[in-house]
Amino acid sequence: MNNRFEEMPVWQVSMDYAQEVFTLIAHETFANKQALNEQLQSHALSIINNIVTNRPKGAWAAFAQVKSMLYFVERFPEVSANCRAELDRVMMKSNELARLLSDLLADYVEEKPKYTRRDEMDDGPRCPKCGAPMRLRHGRNGNTFWGCSNYPACNGVLNVQRKAA
Repeated sequence: MNNRFEEMPVWQVSMDYAQEVFTLIAHETFANKQALNEQLQSHALSIINNIVTNRPKGAWAAFAQVKSMLYFVERFPEVSANCRAELDRVMMKSNELARLLSDLLADYVEEKPKYTRRDEMDDGPRCPKCGAPMRLRHGRNGNTFWGCSNYPACNGVLNVQRKAA
């Protein structure tokens, strides 16, 4: 794992991608499309910023928004040949960035500590049928019981032991 974000290939490619997006919107096709230009600029920069701040889901979301807007631009009848060539370059770069963002997101999910429910702590009971941790459940009639975390595959239950007063 790189210690500096500047050394991360995904950050480097996202910088190139943002630069290509900015170059693309300098074409005459975008002259009277200020809202679209601002959205493309903002989201292209968000990709970079989300990578730097270790938010790969945010980077992926910003990337998806840029790519969606670029698909929209492809439908413009007034796109010049010169602009179309630049758009094709940006779309090719987006394939590389998508691969790197997918890898970054997969690494993030693997490294992120798993959330442990309070009622599934190691000191809780294990299922008598399958050995899985049990969750504290509340029945329809108001009773509380331990239910297997593998439910519905396993329907193991235990009564909650009431503490003596």
